[in-house]
Amino acid sequence: MFQGFSERTIDFLWNVRFNNNREWIAAHKQEYREDLLEPLKALANEVQTAMAERFPEELFCSHVSRIYRDARRAHGRPPLKEELWFSIFGGGDRSVNRPEFYFAVNPEGYNFGLGIWSATPTDMARFRQETMENPQKLTTLVKNFQKQDIFSLNGTDYAKSKGEVDPLIRPWFQKRSIYFDCTRAYDALVMSKDLVQELVADFTILLPIYQHFDAICCRGERT
Repeated sequence: MFQGFSERTIDFLWNVRFNNNREWIAAHKQEYREDLLEPLKALANEVQTAMAERFPEELFCSHVSRIYRDARRAHGRPPLKEELWFSIFGGGDRSVNRPEFYFAVNPEGYNFGLGIWSATPTDMARFRQETMENPQKLTTLVKNFQKQDIFSLNGTDYAKSKGEVDPLIRPWFQKRSIYFDCTRAYDALVMSKDLVQELVADFTILLPIYQHFDAICCRGERT
């Protein structure tokens, strides 16, 4: 059962930053498991279970990252990740290009939100096309999103205009990639079991956005 992260979690993450090598982690595997991996797995399991019970039609599953960086994709970076995370995704298959809810911890703090990380250029083109055909759907999402003050819109923009749309939805429409994030310094919440219900409540705020992009990405998989 998740009881919150601890000061040991933060200390461990800082130690990874300053001792980023396989020899160090080999000598500190117990701290890794007890102070970081096990509480992260417990949190992922409880949040995923609660989301699956609340929204059974979404078939939510979870995935927890490893501390070891994939050597094939390291490109000269250190072997250990300074940030560990879990994601929650629908449909039971993470290989499909679907949106993911996420939670991550790093030396400075933690962040959580919704990422459309795997959307292809074709997916985003489909998003823009559907927006042009039915702008009211995105307008409603944007207006509802603006009523909350937890998450911010993030992502990279196309340099050139992708079409003329209402200024309200243009910041979303122009995105090459898009995600919705809340970043915080360590606080009492992350050290508490209350984090589980807080994440479930906050992810629920983003669920209509998740469903909108999930439908777009899934249509791409079927074509």
